Amino acid sequence: MKLSLKKFLSSILVLMMTISVFAIFETTEANAATSCIKKLSEGVTYSYDLDGNKSKEKIKFIRVWEDSKNFTTKLYINNKYVTSVEDWYYDSNDVRIFDFYSKDKSKEIYLEGRDINKIVKYNKGKYTIYTITDAFGLNSYNSKTGIVKVYREFDDAILYNGYSEYKVSGYSITKQPINYGGNADMLTMRYKALKTIKAYKSPTSPKVAYTIKKGDIVYMHATYVKGSKKYIGVHTKSGKEGWVKVSSVTKVPTSIFKNIGYPMY
Repeated sequence: MKLSLKKFLSSILVLMMTISVFAIFETTEANAATSCIKKLSEGVTYSYDLDGNKSKEKIKFIRVWEDSKNFTTKLYINNKYVTSVEDWYYDSNDVRIFDFYSKDKSKEIYLEGRDINKIVKYNKGKYTIYTITDAFGLNSYNSKTGIVKVYREFDDAILYNGYSEYKVSGYSITKQPINYGGNADMLTMRYKALKTIKAYKSPTSPKVAYTIKKGDIVYMHATYVKGSKKYIGVHTKSGKEGWVKVSSVTKVPTSIFKNIGYPMY
């Protein structure tokens, strides 16, 4: 009996330790998703090697107040003005240094503004500045792939506060084609088709998955943008899925769909 009790208690202890290890691992992974090399403070000069040539650059930012509520964050590298963003609320995430892609030797400076975020790359006195509009802040990044996810904010958007993806590789920054969904309330809204519409199997396929008939109810879960190609991912309550061609993915296309506002369930 004593031996069985000892085995039982040992099993409980092992289980508790295993759960603790997984909890620590998950927390570490979540924190690492937005971890940075350094959060910069206003007016302080920092020294970091941004281009991997073993020579450290001097980095500093200042805020220039327009009035009591609005200001401009200005970035300087080696005492030279580089770029700026406008804002009305400041915190410790305004200017940060990252290593978005561990396979290259360079680092990135990320600026968060009111509606605009910027990724700044420095290379031997030259700058690559990638501007992200309708931005709501950094979501996460994967240093193994160089994929950076940024929260997006659209008025009357299908995927309100969803996010877009950007690939950082060396001094190249490219927007990835699919913007994934975000806000659960928006994703459960019902939309009635105002006319018959073709839903394709994928944004890159000419094959029709099914036909949405006038009066049918659909739900919108994703968007796709690549060049002039724009699609909205839709699905029915029964599980049919497809992609509808649109002229814009930032707003519900009221010419073909009507928001009837009731939740899916």
